[in-house]
Amino acid sequence: MSANTISIYNFVVLTPSNQQYLYCLQDFSSSHHTGEFLASEIKKIIDKIGAKKFSAIVTDNASNVRLAREIVTKDYPSILNLRCIAHFINLITKSILGNIL
Repeated sequence: MSANTISIYNFVVLTPSNQQYLYCLQDFSSSHHTGEFLASEIKKIIDKIGAKKFSAIVTDNASNVRLAREIVTKDYPSILNLRCIAHFINLITKSILGNIL
């Protein structure tokens, strides 16, 4: 969520040739960010593009987003459920620096 309480989610698709495409931006400011809601939004994109074209879903590890990944991968068992390592490293770094400063 941004500083002005606008909640924009971006959906990026990475192709097998490592090309990244911004698939869409969604304004979820007026929606409840439950795991079930986010899972339904992710499933809409998967169904539109085609489940066989997906190998993984990568997100941060907020509890609602983690639940959404779990719901999606339960319905699509061939799609991996992954945490974003860059986000994880960012959190660790903030923690370490917070303890030093």
